[in-house]
Amino acid sequence: MQNDYKMWLKFNSKKDTLLNWFAFNLACMSNYDLDAHIIIVGKARSGKSTLMLQLVRRILSIKEIAPYAQIDASVVKWLYEGYIYNYPQFRREKQFQNIMHSVIGVDEAFLIADKRKAMYDINVEYTEMLNVFANRNNIVFTNIQDLTELDARVVRKADAIILIKERGLAYLYAKNTTLPIVKQPSIFEFFEKYPHYLNDAAIATHKLKHIKGYIGIMKWKQIPQTSYLWQAYTERKNKLQNEVF
Repeated sequence: MQNDYKMWLKFNSKKDTLLNWFAFNLACMSNYDLDAHIIIVGKARSGKSTLMLQLVRRILSIKEIAPYAQIDASVVKWLYEGYIYNYPQFRREKQFQNIMHSVIGVDEAFLIADKRKAMYDINVEYTEMLNVFANRNNIVFTNIQDLTELDARVVRKADAIILIKERGLAYLYAKNTTLPIVKQPSIFEFFEKYPHYLNDAAIATHKLKHIKGYIGIMKWKQIPQTSYLWQAYTERKNKLQNEVF
């Protein structure tokens, strides 16, 4: 698998970064009958959607064995097959009930999995579907501004959490990775203590690096607003957003 990763990097003129490494491992999980649920946490306009799209770009390039430079058409198609924004859409678009070996992206999880609505049909149905997704070798992204506001059943299903510190820079944590440091708080304990970490001056970089499961720093670039992909994403999101507001 390591050789395959190096070949993909070379073929697409990509550097060995945490973003590329993480995407490659996610893309290959279904080969081993595995699934993944990744929660992306960051304040409004911090780049959660952009990061998800950058990961989906790479995952689809790897899964489809297609050049990265030519993958945007597949990502635009994915926006109509695996992208979830609101509950009416989730109920209406039946492909989510049968999706397998694919990628699902929930762009605004507070509309679907807010813990204050834990017993609403929307939450119950989504958490049930999350378990179904997991049994079908899917990769699921859940974007949220505040992890403490996410339904606990959804949080417990997370295999990795990406914590955005600022636009273009985030910290990656894996649920089952333990570093040899005594009394490390887990990423979940950290959020209980610092729910508003982005506005807390006491949260230094070294503290973020000493949370149990810390993998490394992930960086990504913005997608140009004039690009085909970004315009397609904006059109799709605005249409679904208008169904809610």
